[in-house]
Amino acid sequence: MKALKQRWQSGCMGKVTIIGGVVVLCLVCSLLSALFPSSKDGKATPVAESSAGGQKAAATVAVAATGTTGPTNTPGPTNTPAPTDTPEPPTATPLPTDTPAPTNTPRPTDTPEPEPTKATGYLPGLQPADVKVNLENRGLDCSVDKGESGYVWTCDKRTDLASLHVEFYSRTLSTVDYVNAAVTQFGEPSNDVAADFLGFVATMPYDGAKQDAARAWVVKTLPTLKGQGDVRETKFGGVPFELFGIPTARFLKMGTMP
Repeated sequence: MKALKQRWQSGCMGKVTIIGGVVVLCLVCSLLSALFPSSKDGKATPVAESSAGGQKAAATVAVAATGTTGPTNTPGPTNTPAPTDTPEPPTATPLPTDTPAPTNTPRPTDTPEPEPTKATGYLPGLQPADVKVNLENRGLDCSVDKGESGYVWTCDKRTDLASLHVEFYSRTLSTVDYVNAAVTQFGEPSNDVAADFLGFVATMPYDGAKQDAARAWVVKTLPTLKGQGDVRETKFGGVPFELFGIPTARFLKMGTMP
């Protein structure tokens, strides 16, 4: 019995010794692992990182124990670099092209102005100077006045026996429209005196005039006038003639008053 007891005690002490050696070996390994942790690629991990890993593992165990997830460390905002002024690419300025020189534009041709229409009076072709000169050659004095619608010439001659008076009208200084001649006699009237002067006026040289026929008509018709209201009319070269009056005052009209 004593021998069995000593064997059992020896066996127990051996087991204790083995267990103690294993425990010491585990402590040594744990200490080495704590001092020199290994990474996944087999390299040694620094102690600081191992400590941090231990703290993270401890926190994980605490979270697992409590079931509450702790706040994660939100990374602080980083300073975003201010945008730099991106220089715009310079645009190529097109070089000026050669502008063709202006061609000589032909000047407008001078449009010929239409010739002014020659004014025509009711005694065509007859001018005031024609009448004036012919009357002045018979001793009459002439003058002209400018009226609202044209010109009025007046020619007169007075003797002891009669008064010779002529008025002629024109719208321009180069035309004649109307001639009015009168013979007024003092004392015993004579058809010859009236016919001589009025016959002369009837021969004024307008275009188409029938001078001899006009004079003959005056000389022949004048003695046949019967007095007031008796007016004789005819035309020569398209121009109207009128002869009328009493023995002491005879009148001849040629043309038309405008």
